[in-house]
Parts: sequence; structure tokens; C-alpha cells
Amino acid sequence: MAPKDHVLLLATDQSSMVPAIEKLLTDDGIPYTLGVMPGPPPRAVFTVPGHRLDDARVAVASEIPMDFRDADDHVDADEEEAADQRAREREALQKTAFPGREIFIGAALATLHLAIVFLLESPLVSRIATFNAWGLRPELAATEPWRLVSSLFLHSDAGHALRNAVSMIVFAVPLMIELGLARTGLIYLVSGLGGGLAASMATSAGTTVIGSSGAVAGLFGAWVAMRLRTAVLTRSSWRSRMRAAGVAVLVLPSFLSPFSADGGRISVSSHIGGLLAGLAIGAVLAGALILQQERSRGSNPPGGGSSSGGSSSGPGGSAGQADDIALSFRRRD
Repeated sequence: MAPKDHVLLLATDQSSMVPAIEKLLTDDGIPYTLGVMPGPPPRAVFTVPGHRLDDARVAVASEIPMDFRDADDHVDADEEEAADQRAREREALQKTAFPGREIFIGAALATLHLAIVFLLESPLVSRIATFNAWGLRPELAATEPWRLVSSLFLHSDAGHALRNAVSMIVFAVPLMIELGLARTGLIYLVSGLGGGLAASMATSAGTTVIGSSGAVAGLFGAWVAMRLRTAVLTRSSWRSRMRAAGVAVLVLPSFLSPFSADGGRISVSSHIGGLLAGLAIGAVLAGALILQQERSRGSNPPGGGSSSGGSSSGPGGSAGQADDIALSFRRRD
């Protein structure tokens, strides 16, 4: 039996989602009980203390989009609505799974960058001639615009390529999970172009600019925009907001420093141009996703399903206490 002060948080027939929900509640220090409600289909039922209900909803919704409905609504919802809910839960499960595909894609691009570095250090190719032929040169940007793209694949040494590769994977992986490969690739490319244009306008003639850090800065900008979207949609807890702000505070200075750790010169203008481009694209995509989710909520309001018999008040109400819902509970304090 659930403790008397507990109320219903959610009920789901997707058993594979249970570990992810348990982890989110545990990480935020929210006590909960987990039980089974008879079917068909059988459902996992989570309850939490009434005074922690809002915190629990925020913790779960920060990673898993959920309709927090009364158990009766889940049981008696029409087939089409139930199918939509299961589709959303499957999509949420994919987002909580290990991002092996996304990491592989990022690692493949990093490997390509390193392979080019090693090729340029071999006696087969002239490193300086390659930089002059394919690197971004401000005086040639208007007549040879393809250099804005080719320069993204050139790096001064393996350390330069590795630093950009690690940063790219850190921010590209969550973006690919949220937005998909095509949109993330678009952000990367447009940010690289934006960084190259900014560098062309701010760098003196005769200078060659190389590296993908402008594109990486754009990924960071888009990541910030998506974190702001999450805060708007889920009313994220102060912990979630502080984590995002902390990452931004730690990362931003590295994009604004004119010198690298080994004393090499850095094109700050490229970083700023890429960052602004990524922020802009990320804001547009985040805004579109917010509107899409708001429309979805409007057409499928929480608690909109029919119910038959028993209590049908929302999880936060007095009738939402779940001590009579499940057959067995496992409690985590």
C-alpha cells in the first residue's frame, strides 16, 4: 500500500521506461513508491508525497514528455489517444537510451579531422600549400566562398583537432537526440559559415583562418537555446537551471580567449559569429518546438479522457491518493 500522504504521479504501460523515471526521481531526492495496476494492459504506477508532486512532475518532464493524468483516464482513454500516448512514451524512451548512434556520428567526424591532420603532416602533402589553397583568406572570401566550408576541415595540429572534436561531441550529441541529425548538421554548417564570415570581416588580409571552432561555438549556442526551451516547457527546477548556467559560464570564456593553452592565436571573431548563428537557429527551432507542443497540449488537454466509476480527480487533489490503486509497492526514500 502507498503511504497515506502519497498522490498519483503517473501510470504507464511502458515497463522499459520505469528505470529512467526511477533514476530521475532518485537524482532529485524525491521519495516515491512504485506499484503495479492490473490491466489489461498492466501499468506501472508511481506515487509521491503530495507536497513534492510539482517537483516530481518537473523532474520527470525535464527528460521525458508525459501527460500527467489520473489512472482512470489512462485506463479508459479511447484507443487512438492511448496509441498516441504510447508513441510519445516510446519517443521519450529513445531519448533516455544510451546515445550510441549520436556518439558514433560525432566520433566519425572527429576521426576525419584527425585523418586530415595526419595526412598534412606526412611527406606526401605540403601543409602550408594546403592551408593557402583551402584555408579561409579574408581577401578571397568573396571570390572563393567555398573556403568558408573547406577551412572547417583543416586544423593546425592534432591537439587543435582534438579540442574541437571533444567540444563538438559534448554539444552535438544532445542536439542530435533532441533535434535529429539533419537539423544538428544544419546548425553546424550554418554556424561554421557565420563564423567564417565574421572572421573574414574582422581579420586582416594575408591571414589564413582554419578550424571548426566557429561551428562548435554554434553548437554551444544552439544547446543554450534548447536548454532555455526546456526551462520554458517544464518550469525546470533551480538545480536544472543552475547546471545549464554553470556549463555556459565555464564554456563561454574559452570561446572569447584570443590565445589557446599552448599560446596559439585564436580567431575570436569566428567564435562570436558562429555562436550568434547557433543561438539564432537554436532559438528558431526551440520556438517552433514550443509552439508545436503547446498546440498538442491544446488538442489533447491533460485529463481529457473519459472515466468510469471511482475517483477521477487529478493527481494533485485529495481523491488522487493512490493507496487503493496498486497491488504491490516498492518504496524508495
